[in-house]
Amino acid sequence: MAKRKTQRELKRFAIYARVSTDEQSKKENSSIEVQANLARRYANSLGEVVAVFSDDITGTHLERPGYKRMMSEAAKGNFDCVVITYMSRLGRDGMFTIAEYELAKLGISIRATEEDFVNTPDGVVMKAMTQMMDTVYIEQIRKFTSTKMKEMVRQGYCVGCLPYGLTAIPTSNAESAPKLIVHESEQASNVRLGFELFLEGKNLATVRDFLSTASNRKWTTTTTKALLQNRAYLGELRFGDWVNLTAFEPIVSDELFDAVQRVLVTRQRTRAPRNDDYTYLLRGLIHCPHCECPYTNSLAKGGAVRYYECYRDKKKLSKCPVGRVNCETLHKTVLDQIAHLARHQVAMHEVIRLSKGWEVPSTTLVNERLQLGKSLQVARTRQANLLKAIESGAELSSIYGRLRDVEAEIRELTSRLDGLDGAIAAATKLRPTANDVQESWGQILGAWGFATDDEKAALLRLVVERVEMKAKDRADLRLTSIVELPGRKFGTTGNMGAGIGFEPMTSGL
Repeated sequence: MAKRKTQRELKRFAIYARVSTDEQSKKENSSIEVQANLARRYANSLGEVVAVFSDDITGTHLERPGYKRMMSEAAKGNFDCVVITYMSRLGRDGMFTIAEYELAKLGISIRATEEDFVNTPDGVVMKAMTQMMDTVYIEQIRKFTSTKMKEMVRQGYCVGCLPYGLTAIPTSNAESAPKLIVHESEQASNVRLGFELFLEGKNLATVRDFLSTASNRKWTTTTTKALLQNRAYLGELRFGDWVNLTAFEPIVSDELFDAVQRVLVTRQRTRAPRNDDYTYLLRGLIHCPHCECPYTNSLAKGGAVRYYECYRDKKKLSKCPVGRVNCETLHKTVLDQIAHLARHQVAMHEVIRLSKGWEVPSTTLVNERLQLGKSLQVARTRQANLLKAIESGAELSSIYGRLRDVEAEIRELTSRLDGLDGAIAAATKLRPTANDVQESWGQILGAWGFATDDEKAALLRLVVERVEMKAKDRADLRLTSIVELPGRKFGTTGNMGAGIGFEPMTSGL
């Protein structure tokens, strides 16, 4: 039976190939096509190729489209073995080990056509040495790239993206030739005029409209302000910590740029007051399900009336059926709802009954903890056997590498188990009784009359998680059962009050 299973597992093969740069793809035995042909020749000798995956991206991380597709198919059980040419094609800098582990969890093996690491002490040592040298290679590449980029900034060559008004031209016809930063004449003229318009007293909206018309592209007030603050127009080239203050010819003078910055600061500081002494107790908690956006603060009647207003409706981006809701009315209604639940045990029982997440951690979390525990037990057994071999007088050099790898594996598994134990503990909080919640909420309501406005906002956030305005006179209030007050801690993984409707007074809406 075991023999038939092995034959079945080696029947279906997936091929994975990867290159990281265009230059590398042209090298012998490095292009995706060559890698795939070598892997296909190997797989066809033992079974059939059912899928081919590839990426044109660095192997120092696993956020690769082709790799993700391969793992998705692997999870479905669509193949039994992944064929690569070299370990580095599947992952560099420790990523191969992670990929190997993830595939092994799914019962999928890996075969490298150009690197045959047999399952012997020498093979294990050779594999570890190859991965170590690959890590050293990656670090060398990083240092080389850092030195190269630093020198390019010093010489004023283009690195990264350029803002509107600037472009880059190659210094020669060579494909990899560095590029010099120069003005795109018409765009540079528009940038200069935008600075001058703003300095003449025009507002950001006027400059925005000018840029949109002149450039035939959409500009917003935010992107317009960013343009007026971009120091690249002074001829400065910045990339990370490296700066070249005279990398290319500036589009605007220092005097014009500094004058615009002073005006921007002045206009920001002299903006008319917004009566911001008022505390919006539910700021950030109110959402519009119709327009899928949060509510923002709003004033009316010279600041005498405050509202929460649909952001997209306020910006004329949509016609919201709710629009806005009176702050005082909404605050009172939410507080009344909390007080009602704190007083009436039957209502609180119903809220807790409708809540979810009281049971146990997810099956996936528990199963992962179980598998890691077994892996750790196996690793510790291997460690004990190696130590016994040393005590019995075995040659140290033949097993030292294996012992080091096992100890590293134990440390990794122990760390992951600690994280899972914490996640499981967080997912198994106790379900509170109605009395528990009512007592804690009663403390909040008791402190309400003595609290400052900022303290009231903080207290309200202990109970309210989200308010969704369904209509001008109806909303859904989502309350949280996670309450921590002096001498009492309890909580759940779910929410209370999901879907509970309440109808605020329509006065002032």
